[in-house]
Amino acid sequence: MIEKLYYSRDGKPIEDVLDWTSSIEDRIVKQERVGLFGLFYVSTVFLGLNHNYGEGRPLIFETMVFCRFPIKSKEAFHTGLDLDMNRYATEQEAKDGHEQMKKKWSNPLMILKHLREHFTQA
Repeated sequence: MIEKLYYSRDGKPIEDVLDWTSSIEDRIVKQERVGLFGLFYVSTVFLGLNHNYGEGRPLIFETMVFCRFPIKSKEAFHTGLDLDMNRYATEQEAKDGHEQMKKKWSNPLMILKHLREHFTQA
């Protein structure tokens, strides 16, 4: 069975790609800075494309966490480093997931854990 690829914001399949492109004009669900000095940026958006490549509900929303400032890691110098991600089937799940991600990345212990695991001192 071929899975549907394009979806509207309310989770309904869209057959015509041109109809789909007009549905993704307003993609932002919520975006905000969090953490110490606003170091992290939590962004939740409507994807409109099914990112569930197996069975189950279509995953058409995504929350990602980015580092807002350049950071030297063990491997290289990065900007806009993506640190965390979750995908969701509904807008309400995405909003709830955004709040959970915001809470997670506002926690000083999480920040210290991340810095300890992924970054070296300059």
